[in-house]
Amino acid sequence: MARQEHVLSVFVASPGDVNEERNKLEEVIRELNITWSRELGLRLDLVRWETHAYPGMGQDPQDVINGEIPDDYDIFIGIMWHRFGTPTGRYGSGTIEEFERARKRSKESSSAVKTMFYFRDSPPISMSHIDGNELVKIQNFRRELGPEGTLYWQYTDISAFEKFLRLHLSRQVQAWNSQDKQKKPTENTDKIITEINEDYELGYIDLADIFEEQFESISGIVERIRSNLEELTTKVNPHAAEFSKLGQFGIADPRIARQEAKKIMSRFSLDMNQFAERIGVEIPLFRESINKGLNAFIKSVEVSIDFADNEKYEAQMADALVSVEGMNTAISSTLGSLEGFRNSTSNFPRMTGEINRAKRQVVTVLDHLIFELNAGNNLGREAAEAIRDRLRH
Repeated sequence: MARQEHVLSVFVASPGDVNEERNKLEEVIRELNITWSRELGLRLDLVRWETHAYPGMGQDPQDVINGEIPDDYDIFIGIMWHRFGTPTGRYGSGTIEEFERARKRSKESSSAVKTMFYFRDSPPISMSHIDGNELVKIQNFRRELGPEGTLYWQYTDISAFEKFLRLHLSRQVQAWNSQDKQKKPTENTDKIITEINEDYELGYIDLADIFEEQFESISGIVERIRSNLEELTTKVNPHAAEFSKLGQFGIADPRIARQEAKKIMSRFSLDMNQFAERIGVEIPLFRESINKGLNAFIKSVEVSIDFADNEKYEAQMADALVSVEGMNTAISSTLGSLEGFRNSTSNFPRMTGEINRAKRQVVTVLDHLIFELNAGNNLGREAAEAIRDRLRH
């Protein structure tokens, strides 16, 4: 049966090095439309120069795009990685010109357009792709965004980018839905389309079960990591005490003293290698659980719009918020301990080749773990903020 829907236009601007992100954005919007179109009467329409521009004449290619793409879109999404883009004659790049056009509209009216800007914080696949001048321009532009009042997010990979998109688009739609509750689309608006497709996916209860299960798994992983770190610390202290006592024994032969020191360092190295192996096992488990848990959580935020003003589900969402905040607290606490231990391990004197190899293994594993925990924590904070927005609206 035909239904009428309100359309929010989403314009994406970026240089050519983030095609994967642009395609992911299209995929996410397509999935979100399935979730929101029936219950909210809302659809997101992605505006890309590839699909909305056509051959024409102007001062330069960007000028042609400016004239052919409507500037009345509702949401502006900017994406950058390691390319700044091609100058247009008016601005440093086409992406910057498109951003400035959106910012001008926002200054004229704060409700005219919502801006979301993302920077990929990971090196390109090949070092030959790096241009130092481009990176400087990107860094300068990013620094300017803060004072100008534009909030931006950094992401590490395409998976994190997708999660941020889902969270932030959900928050934008929640805000729109809250403001538009008393309004209904009319036949006169040019933002009305007819939709006949229907689809189904997991419901809120299914998703709640998944993220609760995964958050429990994350809590267990974090606790095991903390336990292993405490166990290693209790083993390190005796080794350090043994080593410091060597000088008190008055061993006349330096070769014997070195042999004793090597025995101590050997035991220390064994403990560190065992710790690195145990922690290394936890990293993929954490990554899998955080991905599954947050994916389910983010989708639960998307479908929770169906239950506006439903006290029962709002209470469940408040409980979900407690779970996410508890996870974030546990991760943050563990991060502090791991970073301190990582730094002390890195600064440990290079006594033997065996201890040097153990140090390198521990530092490498901890760097990977800290990276994953930080990424999970950043997404967790955004997830918590999305729920707070949902509860406020």
